[in-house]
Amino acid sequence: MSKTVNISVAGIEFCFFTKENIELTPSDYRGFATEKAIDSALKIEIVTRQNIPTAYTNCTNTFVGDCRGTEMPSHRWEVGTLPDGKEYIAIDYFTEVIPFEWIRLTYDSNNGVLEVVCRNKQSASIDPYIYPLCNILISRLLKCKKSFLIHSSVVIDNGKGYLFTAVSGTGKSTMARIWQGEGSTIVNDDMIAIRTDMEHITAFNIPMPYYIDQQRSAQLRGIFLISQSETNFIRPISGAKATLKLSANTISQPSSEIAAIEHISNVSLVAQKIPIFELGFKPDNEIVSIVRNLNL
Repeated sequence: MSKTVNISVAGIEFCFFTKENIELTPSDYRGFATEKAIDSALKIEIVTRQNIPTAYTNCTNTFVGDCRGTEMPSHRWEVGTLPDGKEYIAIDYFTEVIPFEWIRLTYDSNNGVLEVVCRNKQSASIDPYIYPLCNILISRLLKCKKSFLIHSSVVIDNGKGYLFTAVSGTGKSTMARIWQGEGSTIVNDDMIAIRTDMEHITAFNIPMPYYIDQQRSAQLRGIFLISQSETNFIRPISGAKATLKLSANTISQPSSEIAAIEHISNVSLVAQKIPIFELGFKPDNEIVSIVRNLNL
């Protein structure tokens, strides 16, 4: 019975462990699990509760997200800062598709406690990478590294990383498949972690809640704001326009004015270092040649 699971996502390490008589069972994130413990990992103890504890009070920098009535499993989440300076993420689930009624993670830079209320009170196993908890946590930890999550697909073509971003349903996955058909490797076709605090601007895939994946990354050479079009076209953009358009598809929890300014600053850093283009495309492989001819 596994009592400890080590996970690495976009260079951010977690160590989940429990002292209770339950097993930690990896599922969709198993390709991100590591065999060896990492000393610098954020260590998170999982504890079960029979009932939902009372809500925190006197919190600051709170931000609430409500995902009822969407394609994703129905839930409500909240982030904030406790009076002692620790951060928390709390999630209520409103569907039996998720085996939990409620979870809450309280953490600082080194340690955390994840409280879990299971629907089946006798549950003998828990998946530590609980959707969307860890994605929210990754987003908040990336912020400390001047980095962020973004809805996008990324491919590696001849060693070059290209990022394609747009609102849901515009063609991120279609674009990734077109490039895959031309011999490129898909890093991820839905959500990407961008790290700015490394030697290069680097894109990482993160675990997805609906398929098993392996860790991949790419050094970004170009970013493309895509739209569907009757004809293929490409035009460069820069400055404030590039920053704002790129920011529109990023994921953040602007719990304060300062946090919002910091996030825009991080996006601006990427816009300054990586060429950004508006890219209209029809679903054929001509677009691959157009991008390759840029010689980024």
